[in-house]
Amino acid sequence: MKRKTFRNTVFLFIVGVILASFITRPGLNDFTAYLEKSGQLKSPPSIEHSSSGLYSTFTVTYFEPVADTVAGGGSKIVAVPARKESYIGFLGRFWKQ
Repeated sequence: MKRKTFRNTVFLFIVGVILASFITRPGLNDFTAYLEKSGQLKSPPSIEHSSSGLYSTFTVTYFEPVADTVAGGGSKIVAVPARKESYIGFLGRFWKQ
């Protein structure tokens, strides 16, 4: 009888974790707020978001302004991709990959 109780408890714990991860799966607005709070934004990045049933993945591309010369002798500022970072959102939190 004890073995069956333990098995049921483990099963309910696993179901509870899966249900909690589904309910607290972070979205794009949550991730944008996380980036703004962390203070990493100097210019607006490009954010790619994909979501599965239990977690979300985010790929952030940061851009740097670079002066570029134009054929007429002038210059213009162009945004050039500087670096990419990947994050996983799970249970309402974010981790860098």
